[in-house]
Amino acid sequence: MNVLDTLLQFAETTLVFYVAYVVLGSLAFGFLIWRRVYATPKAIERRLRPRLHDSDSNGR
Repeated sequence: MNVLDTLLQFAETTLVFYVAYVVLGSLAFGFLIWRRVYATPKAIERRLRPRLHDSDSNGR
């Protein structure tokens, strides 16, 4: 019976660690998704290009 008790204790410990692994992994993944969805958008840097059809062309 000592071997059976040892195996059951090992299985119980393994199950606890597996559940903790799944729960913590789900929380971490959810946090990453939450950050990506609800993060404030970064300012987009836009370069100004000269317009070829602008009024500064003196009618040419």
